[in-house]
Amino acid sequence: MDVSQEGFIPKLAALTKDLDIGLVVSNAGTGNPGAFLKLGRQLLEETLRLNTMSHLDIAHYFGRKLAERKRGGLILVGQWVRKRRSLYGE
Repeated sequence: MDVSQEGFIPKLAALTKDLDIGLVVSNAGTGNPGAFLKLGRQLLEETLRLNTMSHLDIAHYFGRKLAERKRGGLILVGQWVRKRRSLYGE
């Protein structure tokens, strides 16, 4: 399942509806090493969506379910690939 795409929660909900989930680990994320200004705008937007909004969507959906149960947990794991480079070049 591609969690970088908007609207993935209904599919995730359908796939997990019969499971007793007590711990959710959201480990989605990626990095784009290289010169920032050479990366395409669409790639950067997709990366932003994956690294931030997918966690928000997962936490909101499962957080509500866990709160209703009054137990459970969420672990959100971030991804960051860093190289020592400038915004202006390699």
